[in-house]
Amino acid sequence: MGAPHSKGLELENALKGYFKALGYSVKRNVRLRGRSGAVHEIDILVRGVRGGRSFTLLVEAKAHSKPVSKEWVMKLAAIVRDVGADRGLLVASSGFTPGAMSVARHLGVELWDGEEFKRRVLSLEEGVEEAKYVLLRVDRRRVLRIVNAEASRRFLLLPDERLVDLKLLYYPLWLVRFRRRLTERRGLIVKRTVVKFEPFEALFDGLTGDFMSIGRRGLSRVFPRVSVEEAGVLGSLLDGDGDIHGEILLKLSEKGFVGPRDGGFLPSRRFLLYSPGKLNKVMGARVEMGVEVPHELTPSEVEEVAKSIWGATSATSVKLYYPIYIATLMDRRGTIRYVGVD
Repeated sequence: MGAPHSKGLELENALKGYFKALGYSVKRNVRLRGRSGAVHEIDILVRGVRGGRSFTLLVEAKAHSKPVSKEWVMKLAAIVRDVGADRGLLVASSGFTPGAMSVARHLGVELWDGEEFKRRVLSLEEGVEEAKYVLLRVDRRRVLRIVNAEASRRFLLLPDERLVDLKLLYYPLWLVRFRRRLTERRGLIVKRTVVKFEPFEALFDGLTGDFMSIGRRGLSRVFPRVSVEEAGVLGSLLDGDGDIHGEILLKLSEKGFVGPRDGGFLPSRRFLLYSPGKLNKVMGARVEMGVEVPHELTPSEVEEVAKSIWGATSATSVKLYYPIYIATLMDRRGTIRYVGVD
């Protein structure tokens, strides 16, 4: 048994341990029959639930001495489609060629080089940064006045309500900090492409993956969740690739990320101006006890979206909790109604 084969087994075992640590079902060297009738051998098959939905991930591990080429990306994408899996992940110790990275963005295949895998393992071992909390801006007495006013705004034919319980919940969010890639075209006569990176933040719902923002009016949903494939197409548009067509663009248009322009699609102004808000001014330590709603999405899932859209590098995720008071109101018939106060 040669050294390359030994390194390949070592990488597969490390990946198996990583996904098991995340709580997923993991199998190695699985044979799956596709819709075409062909049988495919998969290095690692990962199944699990995230965001309340089940998923299937196909993982291929390559411990080659040179960067992996686009052919491996295209092969994995074809297998994902044939067996009906949700996603494909290609992990290569020595990285990928530029062609492989370009094809992966278009086909929705996720790529991890050796350094990226090490970073994810380290993050899993050390955990994410210490959780932060959005500071309470209303005290309990004001909340009680708001709730009692709500209870009194009943139609005359409905029975009176009374407050039976008031709890403080901390809603889960992921704050992802990273350096985003910006592509610019410069030059009046001779055009050249300049790529630079700048600090950026994105805020995601910890349960649904929606894009969030915190402003003067509190917490708001800005855009719905996108798939990795949709995120890759959006990233290509941000990089100036306008020669993209198909069903995914229509979905992105429906979600507000892109809009029609000059016979094609471009990122919408609303998306280009997206900001999670001035979070440093509202974050701090928890000052009042409450019930923390657990995160359903992992940090790697939201970082993956940020990477596909903005070419995120040096990404770190912070657990952020947003305080919401939940009041339980009950009328004389025993009918219960819940009221949330931001």
